[in-house]
Amino acid sequence: MKKLGKHKILFWAGSFLFLLILASNFLFEYFLPFQEKNAFLYDLLRKKFERRLVYDGMKNKEPTWLFLGDSQLMSGINPAELQKSTGKRILFLPRPSEQPEGILIRINELLSSGWKPEKIFLNANYFNTADVDIVPAHRSLVLNYDSFRWSLYWNSQERTFYFRNIGDALFFALARIFPLMKLNSAISSEIRTIPKTEQFLETDPRLSEILSVNPIERWKTNRDKNERLVAELERNEGFLEWNNSEIYTGKCVPNHSPQALPGRGWESNYKKMRSSSLAAWKSIFKILKKENISFEVLLIPSRPDFVTAVGEDNALSQFETVLKKDEIPFVKPEEPFEISVFGDYTHLNACGVKKLTRWFLTINTRSYL
Repeated sequence: MKKLGKHKILFWAGSFLFLLILASNFLFEYFLPFQEKNAFLYDLLRKKFERRLVYDGMKNKEPTWLFLGDSQLMSGINPAELQKSTGKRILFLPRPSEQPEGILIRINELLSSGWKPEKIFLNANYFNTADVDIVPAHRSLVLNYDSFRWSLYWNSQERTFYFRNIGDALFFALARIFPLMKLNSAISSEIRTIPKTEQFLETDPRLSEILSVNPIERWKTNRDKNERLVAELERNEGFLEWNNSEIYTGKCVPNHSPQALPGRGWESNYKKMRSSSLAAWKSIFKILKKENISFEVLLIPSRPDFVTAVGEDNALSQFETVLKKDEIPFVKPEEPFEISVFGDYTHLNACGVKKLTRWFLTINTRSYL
């Protein structure tokens, strides 16, 4: 009888755990469209990457150009135009806040699948060479929305970068079993009247704005925006004009009211190259050379006044020196990109996309007229 009772307890405990896991997965998928843009995009692009890897014939012999990088690339070059003009199969897989550590993982996964592209294009910029706030954002997005992989535990380079402490390592595993855990911070920040990371004086004019926010309305707005994002990404082969919530038409509308640069002090963050970033970049180059895969680093321009404010001696210029020293192939536009062709400090608008795509095709193929 005791054994029977014990088995019954184990059965009901197991059933409860199974239902809890199912409910967590269901609720995660239900609540995800209500989250902020980058969180939603990271999960969406993860699924797209895995479909490409498993279901969409990554092992076919058709000559393929693969593009990996961050939102600067995602909103900088039009893949549909590239495919039309070159006849190449274009796999355009950049994602927001991407860092070289993330690119390295994706390249390893692609190679493990047995697939090798004809050429890989990687974009480097101030945000994935310097130690700036994009770095912890990338780390958080990976821990919350990327797929589970054992390499984050046994690979010392990945483990050191992504896991700041034992809690990160535990969360990464548990959140894959109970996906709803991933949304905990996102949901609570939406509900909380004033985010706990913010501090406001009673006289702060932003306080009334924060208090007036209706979280339910914010969720609805997020869902509507994310639905448009899905449609835009599907229609434009992975391209997304970063600061435009409307349908992308390609019509050039110069930006004559550029976003002002932040106050003083931020420039110092871009002065020094992040050592772990350089190590990851070098690992990428070493692997691609070993596999005999042609590749090229794209240095996409940022807004001229942003570049001037950062100064000549910065993380990106130091990285460029490393590329030259190690004889790594890289290209960058020599012609100026005016302030009016940018949507913000670093993302191009439709005018800039046309200009950069034309430049890219000019140096990579002779078929573009």
